[in-house]
Amino acid sequence: MNKGQTSIEIVVFIAVVLIISVVFANLMFDTTDSTKSIAKLKLRTLDLITLSDSNAMLLKIEILKEDANLDLLLYMKGGANLGLSDSNYSDVISNILDTTYYKNVNLTFTYS
Repeated sequence: MNKGQTSIEIVVFIAVVLIISVVFANLMFDTTDSTKSIAKLKLRTLDLITLSDSNAMLLKIEILKEDANLDLLLYMKGGANLGLSDSNYSDVISNILDTTYYKNVNLTFTYS
């Protein structure tokens, strides 16, 4: 066995270990689907606020996950007059259902 072949074997071994660890971390913590869902929801909320020319603010989004159910709690300052509901987010919800493993998405709005 020559020195070049040993180096390639080490590189291949390290690459395989990295790929396995990334796949394991993604399956274990499933952060990708949650992150995608929150990003899409934030963008749609900001679009609705901007289009209605409101001074409402999105304070935070909480995630509650149980199996394949995703409950998102949106906390807003002001904006009760916007009348936000699931119907405003139908495209976002169907996109989340199509691109993630979640089978049910529920939105709850809390105003302060």
